[in-house]
Amino acid sequence: MNTPVNLGKTNPSRRLLAIEDDGDVQDLIKISLQITRPDWDIWIAHSSNQGLRQAIELLPDALLLDINLPGENGFMTLNHLRADARTQGIPVLLLTAQRLVPWDTGKLGANGIIHKPFDPCTLAQQIETRLGWV
Repeated sequence: MNTPVNLGKTNPSRRLLAIEDDGDVQDLIKISLQITRPDWDIWIAHSSNQGLRQAIELLPDALLLDINLPGENGFMTLNHLRADARTQGIPVLLLTAQRLVPWDTGKLGANGIIHKPFDPCTLAQQIETRLGWV
């Protein structure tokens, strides 16, 4: 599927964009956040290019960004986000299956990391905690 997925809230308390190519992880993000934070508006982009376009159009409150995207990886996508005045202030949480990460997220321009596999019951809480929304 090449179109973004929107769960269609009319007055969301938060708008979140996830850039993730794995369909199972996309579903886990959507279902988890639909259940635990039904007032959030969740958008899913399937590639870096689609995610960059959606970030500019939506100006979400936060972004979940998979590091291992095909084509332009998450690091390249993050560089594009930080280089664009329209998106440079959007908080970004990196998604990775790597347990030991050899990089400093702050130096990369990210606001934190969520490790995969993540607990779907606590995903929203992890996002809120890492972004200081609590």
